[in-house]
Amino acid sequence: MQLRDTLRIARILNYCNDIEAVIERFGNNYDIFVSDKDYHDVVAFRILQIGELSSGISEELRNATSKDMNWQQIKAMRNIIAHHYGKIELAIVWDAAVNDIPELKTFCEEYLSNM
Repeated sequence: MQLRDTLRIARILNYCNDIEAVIERFGNNYDIFVSDKDYHDVVAFRILQIGELSSGISEELRNATSKDMNWQQIKAMRNIIAHHYGKIELAIVWDAAVNDIPELKTFCEEYLSNM
């Protein structure tokens, strides 16, 4: 795999860690998330950044890891946030933050430990 892929995965991991820290700071609670604009803005922006980085990952890595990670879904989430932010359902962002981001974090950690 390419060095730029490794750098992108490392940056994605940093954003996953940021989301984890924000959830820890504000509280792992959907009602708090929905009621605090700063909370959901920070999480949504980090997810958007992850999607942006994932779109630059090489086709080779995407194909090699397609069973472990749904890169297309990550990019789709980025597009939803970037193009429909005022209309997105916060439940979707919350679900991604508490369910998908930990899975992505684990993937990144494993990938980087094997490099």
